[in-house]
Amino acid sequence: MVMKCSKRNLTGNLIIFQDAMLEEFRANDTFEGKEIRDFRIPPKKSLIVAIFLSCIFSIGAIMLIQRFSLLSNWKGISSLAFAVAFDAILMYTFIEYTKLPEQGKVQATVDGRAVKLH
Repeated sequence: MVMKCSKRNLTGNLIIFQDAMLEEFRANDTFEGKEIRDFRIPPKKSLIVAIFLSCIFSIGAIMLIQRFSLLSNWKGISSLAFAVAFDAILMYTFIEYTKLPEQGKVQATVDGRAVKLH
């Protein structure tokens, strides 16, 4: 037996499920019986890839510095300093742009009053 499920019906069921979970959380202040995954710990595979890429880029940078003798004169030293500063500013911008909002600041309004969501 094949059941046909429309996208609209599926969305409605998800909203009903979310509402039921929210009501359960408001009543018990917890999600009982639900597995909560901690998203703050990055997966090991991503860490290994990041370490591998940083090693490759570091070796490439060292080879570039040696090949063009960038540490032998002030022009090369200032170019390296500028590149490091630019990279730091660029990474800071990317990190700040991709930050999630603080959890304590999320609020919703129910019947005209503010309700803090956990």
